Amino acid sequence: MKFIRTIAVIFAVQLAQDAHGQIAVSGTVVSDETGDALPGTTVGSEARTWIAAVRQEATDWVQGSARNEREHVAAKLVSSHGHLDLTSHISYDSIHEDTYQRLYSEANFRANPRWDRLVGDWPGVPYLNQFYRPGWQTRRNNTLAYLKVDWSLNALSMSGGFYFHRNRGRGDWLPPYIVDVTDDSGGPESELLGRRPVQGGAQLGLIRFVNQDGIAVGPIDGCTSSYLFNYYGSGGPEVDPACHPDATAVQSYRHSHYGKDRSGITLDEEWFTSIGTAGSTLRAADGFNERDCFFLSGARIVSRPLL
Repeated sequence: MKFIRTIAVIFAVQLAQDAHGQIAVSGTVVSDETGDALPGTTVGSEARTWIAAVRQEATDWVQGSARNEREHVAAKLVSSHGHLDLTSHISYDSIHEDTYQRLYSEANFRANPRWDRLVGDWPGVPYLNQFYRPGWQTRRNNTLAYLKVDWSLNALSMSGGFYFHRNRGRGDWLPPYIVDVTDDSGGPESELLGRRPVQGGAQLGLIRFVNQDGIAVGPIDGCTSSYLFNYYGSGGPEVDPACHPDATAVQSYRHSHYGKDRSGITLDEEWFTSIGTAGSTLRAADGFNERDCFFLSGARIVSRPLL
């Protein structure tokens, strides 16, 4: 007997709505399953397979600017050959997530409990650009595959498997400055000249604005600023373009890359025997895994003349 079942579901769910917007979740699910036997299987053997694909999308209810997407594909094959059962599985995930920020104090909550202080429109000022929601994003891919073998005969059974997992990803954000790592003795900031990246060294300061000669400048004396809000430090004249006439604002676009590969072998043995009227089971399990990880962090320079 053989049958094939296919399921396709497209769904859209609106979870909440008010004057500010809505939470929207939508997705597509496709599933295919074969029945008791696949074409080409031999007498005395059985095989079944499952294939599924899922796509999900979600966004924030504040402005609808968050891009959260996930695509998942998985396949599984199970076959029986007398005393031997084989199970194989492979899956792949691709995920893109924009950040939702937390509120840091009761005062923030009381000021506006329905806003996480991130924005969906590009402000154009580095101090405010760091709160641009699409600039805070995570992308990651996961691949998982395994093969499992089960064998049994009378009182003896054994199970063994091999698995492999690969993870790759990166995280982005927009600091409103460039780290000063080279002493340029009052000359143009070498960090902005497109030279090779500096590996290591101490942080000498932060570069926020430069003049026409590419030299870092600070705010003019006596300038006051209305920029006060910042999760990562106070605002003030140092970050306000109005306090830096005829200067160019600079900032960086940072991204951290990470990866991990894991593989392993598992083995489980079990033997059952009767001793008199009682039964006894002897079981042993072994396993081995290997892991290789890396983490890289980089930055790109973003500059914009102030008109």
